[in-house]
Amino acid sequence: RELPQREIAALLDIPVTTANNRLHASRKRLKKELTTMIDAKSTTSFVHLHSYSEYSFDGGRRVSDLVDAAARAGMEALALTDRNNICGAIAHYKACHAAGLKPIVGCELQMDWEDRCYSLVLLVKNKTGFANLLKLVSQIHTNASSATRPSIKLGQLQQRTEGLVCLSGGTQGLITALLGQDRTADALEAATTLSALFADDFFIEVQRDD
Repeated sequence: RELPQREIAALLDIPVTTANNRLHASRKRLKKELTTMIDAKSTTSFVHLHSYSEYSFDGGRRVSDLVDAAARAGMEALALTDRNNICGAIAHYKACHAAGLKPIVGCELQMDWEDRCYSLVLLVKNKTGFANLLKLVSQIHTNASSATRPSIKLGQLQQRTEGLVCLSGGTQGLITALLGQDRTADALEAATTLSALFADDFFIEVQRDD
């Protein structure tokens, strides 16, 4: 329930007039913030930056179907981030151009951290970034053995950050995993490390999980 001004004043040990003024100011601020959010939503186009196609082993929609769905939804661009491969990049590029969308080439890689693998999404910004992504994907598969999952080391990633945007990996990412283990300090350290590698091109990923 909403507390009346007298109860709020008593709880905060302030005069009723002061409580009333604070409530009015808070409501005014919230109304302004809500209006700003609505305006931003109406002028900003949502774009999927983490999506899988039939080139991911655990399944996904065909590249053509992904692009068609994005076009019908009014999106201006679409990223394809299959797991540990960019086999669908050319098909994605051609389909996006045919549909009038900006193609974003990317990949969800597995990164080794404390002998465990976590997802990390890399998106290509330019030719240098594409070359670096190719190298990282190659390293994942050439370094893997029958006893380990395909993954990259932090040192390998550090050498190939130019031209790439890094997303934290969503629900399968390192930061989410550490937070889920109540290791807040370690999660902050991991985020700081990745942010130092990618500077303004590192972003914490937010996903629906339902």
